[in-house]
Amino acid sequence: MVKPIALANAAAGVGGVAFAICGLLAYIAPDLLLGIANSWFHALNLEAVRATTQMPLTTFIFGVVSFVVYIWVIFFAGGYLYNKLAK
Repeated sequence: MVKPIALANAAAGVGGVAFAICGLLAYIAPDLLLGIANSWFHALNLEAVRATTQMPLTTFIFGVVSFVVYIWVIFFAGGYLYNKLAK
């Protein structure tokens, strides 16, 4: 049996930290972040979508909160459904 709340808490915590690290990287080393993203998307050139201004702190905070809530709900539902199907 999976504990859906523990699974959701763990995934949301990891997701929130990853989001924050990505946001910090975008702030202090935007060229590095763009280079990493370009390497992940193989044939796409992301230079055309490069940000021209820094993201406001309020937007970043809203992004972290909404991302963590989204991840929590998805993993809770996945854990709950897994338990139902595993019976």
